[in-house]
Amino acid sequence: MATPNDRKKIESILREPLTRHRLTLAQKLRAASNPEQPQPFTLEDLKNFAASIRTPDAEYAKETLNVLEAVQTGKAPQEPQFDTPEKQLIWGAAIAYLSSNPEQLKTWVKPPAEGTVLTGTELWKQVTGTNYAYQELLSLRAPRARSAARQGHQVRLGRPRHGLYV
Repeated sequence: MATPNDRKKIESILREPLTRHRLTLAQKLRAASNPEQPQPFTLEDLKNFAASIRTPDAEYAKETLNVLEAVQTGKAPQEPQFDTPEKQLIWGAAIAYLSSNPEQLKTWVKPPAEGTVLTGTELWKQVTGTNYAYQELLSLRAPRARSAARQGHQVRLGRPRHGLYV
């Protein structure tokens, strides 16, 4: 019989379907940010990464197209979906791609103003303004508030993209 501690064992972690994809993405991002010999994280790499994720979720392919359109134009045609781990991972990979390739923002249909970083773009607002993002923020509120209260701090909950304040 499996115990709760079995989930924390490395063998169990590596057996989880998306772990290898997460490790591959992390390796790609480390290579892209290597100051001595950077290896670019290209749009083609992002497409291949998305295609490598196997899932029974029929909506994943549609969301992948939504993600790729968003990365290339600066606006997701449909509201971003985060209802499965696979969709969360592909959106995370897309954000990581844009962080590694800030010049991509200049090719968008409506490029952001000069000097604008990813977190100041309309796409960022579109991604972080979803109900899922707001619910995630709310779910993190209680544990952080309890922790801060134990330390004698006050906590305020801000709107999405504005975070928690201590």
